Amino acid sequence: MSAVRGTRAAAPRDGTADLVLRVLPSSARGRAGQVWRAVESAAPDISPFARWDWTQLWLDHYGDAVPHEHVIAERGGVPCGAVLLTRSMRFHGPLAVRRLHLGTSGEPPHEGVFVEYNGLCARSADRAAMARALLVHVQRTGGWDELHLDGFEPAVAAPLLAAEPRFSVERRSSRVLDLDQPGDLVDALHSKSARATVRRSLRGISPYTTEWAEDCERAHAILDDLERLHQQRWRARGEPGAFASTRFRSFHRHLIEQWLPKGRAVVFAVRQDGVTVAALYGFVAGTTLQFYQGGFRTFVSNKVRAGYAAHLLLAGAARERGLRSYEYLTGDHRYKTELSTSERTLVWATLTSRHPRALAISAARNARQALRTLRQGSPSRTSNRP
Repeated sequence: MSAVRGTRAAAPRDGTADLVLRVLPSSARGRAGQVWRAVESAAPDISPFARWDWTQLWLDHYGDAVPHEHVIAERGGVPCGAVLLTRSMRFHGPLAVRRLHLGTSGEPPHEGVFVEYNGLCARSADRAAMARALLVHVQRTGGWDELHLDGFEPAVAAPLLAAEPRFSVERRSSRVLDLDQPGDLVDALHSKSARATVRRSLRGISPYTTEWAEDCERAHAILDDLERLHQQRWRARGEPGAFASTRFRSFHRHLIEQWLPKGRAVVFAVRQDGVTVAALYGFVAGTTLQFYQGGFRTFVSNKVRAGYAAHLLLAGAARERGLRSYEYLTGDHRYKTELSTSERTLVWATLTSRHPRALAISAARNARQALRTLRQGSPSRTSNRP
């Protein structure tokens, strides 16, 4: 395989042959896809969100807006890893920060997919060597102020963090409702108030029916309701809502067309008297249903929470289909805590370049944050209310 440029990593500590990186430009997407699929065939445990079908679809919708290149790892001329490198620019006040991302991230503001369970497309045995090679490559290449790992699985992030101890790491919890337990799922909830809210909400939307979309036509119809309900709620708060983005909407429409027939996407509706009161959309990864997005009707009585009822109904339907866990993904939302029984962890990490420009930006940002904190804690800013 020809390459635009290559980087040779240091010899891996396990004594195996050297690993070499080949960098393909964005225009070489077809060649990159062939390599990606070859690597996947030898590593079936790779996250769905680091595989080529997800990456290709993301590039179809965001590739024209996000500068990127394909990095291929080889050992002895045989591909053994692949990852997308993307670039974005973010402004912190007057400061323009050049960001470099591993994986499908770096979308324009308000259009992000917010990938989770991100990672490297590589066998577990090759990840440490690939991590070291990647870090050597990006540090030699330059042109960035911050390197970001967005939503990485801990096992995939570990060799990158081990290879570069200067990473600033944030670990976020992803709440999970375990389905492989006997009895009523509502009874399994730890919170008494959550159990009461779910039961009260189920009564409030009764009589109800549910639909697990079996084909793309039905899935798109439910997604229409999801978008409408989602946008109504967010616009009422003065926010644009996720589906205000044409790219975002198109990405998920096409993802459903590809994944739903394979059982990898789920679109679900709850209706009262034939009217949709909740619509939910998620992904199937192994034996887990990962809730991604939803739209819920707001009832006059705040004691009826359509979302609480719908999550438990979808979780029950997933259990009936043999799935073992229902995951809410990350986010500090009360319902995720109340409607879960355990949690998993994902990693976000940032590495600041050693380049003087990047260090100056980092110092200025830290100074601004310190000043902001000082002002918030100043006695002159405290409230005089009794």
